[in-house]
Amino acid sequence: MPGGARLRAQAAALVVAAALLAGACGGATPAATDGSAVVEPTPAPGNGDSGAETALEQAARQSFSDFLSSADEGYYDALSRDCRERLGFAAVENYLIGRRTRAERGAGINLADISVSEVVIEDFTGQAAEVSLVVAGTSETFRESLPQRWVFEENAWRLADCSDIRQSSNDLTGRGTDRNAPLVRGDVVDIAGWLVALSQVDTDFESTMSPGEVVPAAEGNQLVSAQLLVTYNGAEPAVVIGDHMAFAIVSNSAMYGDEAGCVSNEYDDLFYDPSMEATPGEDLPRALICREVPSSDLGGLLLRLTHVPTSTEYWFDLSQS
Repeated sequence: MPGGARLRAQAAALVVAAALLAGACGGATPAATDGSAVVEPTPAPGNGDSGAETALEQAARQSFSDFLSSADEGYYDALSRDCRERLGFAAVENYLIGRRTRAERGAGINLADISVSEVVIEDFTGQAAEVSLVVAGTSETFRESLPQRWVFEENAWRLADCSDIRQSSNDLTGRGTDRNAPLVRGDVVDIAGWLVALSQVDTDFESTMSPGEVVPAAEGNQLVSAQLLVTYNGAEPAVVIGDHMAFAIVSNSAMYGDEAGCVSNEYDDLFYDPSMEATPGEDLPRALICREVPSSDLGGLLLRLTHVPTSTEYWFDLSQS
């Protein structure tokens, strides 16, 4: 198999691994068919604009439909900013998967048979309201059957009740910031809403590719690659990865940045592209960092990831390949 095709096959497997990785970072909270509702304190209504009652009804129907159909990205996007920022996508996704599993396997409900016959809106102000759904197709009580707080913010109605979703019990923040104690393969770090792990290192990347797929290194140099798992877990609907992360390969004596980047004349999408966009829960399987490095510098190589907004540096060990 040509090297480029082989890498893309590996990337497909990495997407699955990243999804499992993200799911492990959030917990599903026990509930009887998830019918119990916990009302949070009233949040600030956001931008102060008012929303229409018909739009609120549509948003509530769509949120429940997204839950039933496993459209977890849509459900997450319709949460309030406070919920998205506190929880992250991984915890919400894990919660929704748990709810569906308990409904289908625990209560024997066929979610395809469930529908909404009525939306009940109370205490409507244009900026906030209590919303409950009359659910048809089962006698079991869903969480949405009980009043939930909705707020109008960011020009849309958003669900503000999320206290039944547990935050991750694993604190993955702040790891790997000490150059002398770098992260190793398999370690996961949460970098301001990005879940990042080093999955593969190759200090002779050129040898893994077929002739012509990558521009060879100059005499005395080698191509060094680091494959990352990168999943966006933040609150924004879409972000550009280069606005958040920058990469370099560092030795004891030198730093190899974009100027030393590997080049492929065969595949445009082989290496990391800082212009790639991500949405919550999306994996970036082509986060392959590759640099041309003198063979004399191969010992003790590190990957440096810089969080662009804060200039915080995170370090990964490339020597234990």
